[in-house]
Amino acid sequence: MSTSRSENDLAAIYDAMACGVVVRDAAGAVVFANAAAKRIFGRAPEELDGVEPTGEDRRIREDGTTMPDDEVPNVAAQTRGESIRNVMMGMVRADGYVRWLLVDAVPIKDAFGRVREVVSSFTDVTDRKKAEHELERLALHDPLTGLPNRSLLLDRLEQALRTARRLSTPLALLVMDLDRFKEINDTFGHPAGDLLIREVAERISADLRETDTVARLGGDEFALILPGADEGGAGHVAQKIIAALQRPFDVEGRAHEIAISIGIAVSPQHGEDAETLMRRADMAMYVAKRTPGGSAVYAEHNDPEGSNQLALMAELRHTIEADELHVVYQPIVGFNEGEVMRVEALARWRHPSRGLVAPGEFIPLAERSGLVQSLFSRVLAMTLAQCAEWKRANVPLQAAVNLSIRNLLDPDLPRIVGVALERAKIPPGWLAFEITETMLMAEPNRVLRTLAELRDLGVQVAIDDFGVGYSSLAYLQRLPAYAVKIDRSFVGRMTRDHGSSEIVKVITNLGHALGMKVVAEGIEDQATYDACAAAGCDSAQGFFVGRPMVATAIPAWLAQGHRTVTIN
Repeated sequence: MSTSRSENDLAAIYDAMACGVVVRDAAGAVVFANAAAKRIFGRAPEELDGVEPTGEDRRIREDGTTMPDDEVPNVAAQTRGESIRNVMMGMVRADGYVRWLLVDAVPIKDAFGRVREVVSSFTDVTDRKKAEHELERLALHDPLTGLPNRSLLLDRLEQALRTARRLSTPLALLVMDLDRFKEINDTFGHPAGDLLIREVAERISADLRETDTVARLGGDEFALILPGADEGGAGHVAQKIIAALQRPFDVEGRAHEIAISIGIAVSPQHGEDAETLMRRADMAMYVAKRTPGGSAVYAEHNDPEGSNQLALMAELRHTIEADELHVVYQPIVGFNEGEVMRVEALARWRHPSRGLVAPGEFIPLAERSGLVQSLFSRVLAMTLAQCAEWKRANVPLQAAVNLSIRNLLDPDLPRIVGVALERAKIPPGWLAFEITETMLMAEPNRVLRTLAELRDLGVQVAIDDFGVGYSSLAYLQRLPAYAVKIDRSFVGRMTRDHGSSEIVKVITNLGHALGMKVVAEGIEDQATYDACAAAGCDSAQGFFVGRPMVATAIPAWLAQGHRTVTIN
């Protein structure tokens, strides 16, 4: 085969590639560009071959800042004489359009070790970046009003509290609830109710400062962060909002009045963390419903929680030590032939006088009282013991245990898990952990190290409540996770809300692009099950598939036609 023929063949191979390839000589001039590169850069061959780039495109980093010349991959590879890999680079056109490229640059050296050429390859990831940005926007904002949602509000509240502590200034949180909204919804239907919610949002948002944050928490509930405001300032804003909503609303051509109840909590006197402030503002709101004026400030004598908190903590400690906790299991079913290969382990506390205490109540209590490690260790041991029983009965079911943020940040977690697996004589593949998306960003580097250690043990990790957090795509790419679980708030609305349905599809495509399985949780009817299957989800979880059940009920449930698959 002749040299010219070989070069032609090589050029044809390069042109068949989906990624762009550009070769520059030691002076930086382009000596070769394949067809994909010319398509990516939008220049004709004669404008790209043999000349320096025109410089019309501004290069930016992933965070939007200008990328210096010495950071441009081909320049860095030429200067350092080493390969530069996986650099995200944006090319900004004069009209503001950004094309995002994932770039590798590899130097080719001569016999004396000098860089003779640099081969750069470009993958166009613009569509993927757009999907990420849209997902972040949808995950952090209420689709009806465009206001921040609960996740974004909590994030801003944490930031505002840190600033308030640093500057020794007050901060007020207002939680608001409409009093006669249900009547409008029941009488005129949800479309009229949606229009009313939008107008309420506009009236609440009017005349606020740039530093204030108003959010829709869901339904007819709103919240407002007022940095620098004390009780007097917060009360003044509350009265302005009440007055603004006293003007009648036009609903279906008729004037209707809507009342609002506003609860106020002020930091530092009512709490210095977001959870406490939210809870106490919420308590004040319910007091406001029972008192004239429409607003109320948190008062300790109205808080029934403080008096029995210590007693409840002591009872929880006794329950854990006496091995009186219960674990139930909810199946996670594949859409293909209804196969079952996982269950989620869920802790339950049946109090002798209170009845069933919700996990949302006793798990935060365990975290505040230092019992969270004992609680986790007990649930883990009970779950692995049950897996051992299923293993002996030839029922291969992987069990997923939920981790709290305190568990995840515990440096002893991998050792605790390793010891528990060895004690139960269970292969690591029978165990998985679920962590929420918001937990990932608490201390990202520390979380990554812990997850990597769990992966090295052979334990799998799934990201729960996906879509309501704010993790970046770059961070998710680095996570050793096998699955994402789409938050039930999107799944539950997808048959009646187009926006939620689109979010499920975006998350499914994103999860698959990251090499992860996608679980739809919160499925409660056939229509939602079918919609999730059509969206491409891999597995289903929810009351329609199977309710949480005691371990002894699992074999009977499987006998109804579901099956398990072998765990590797």
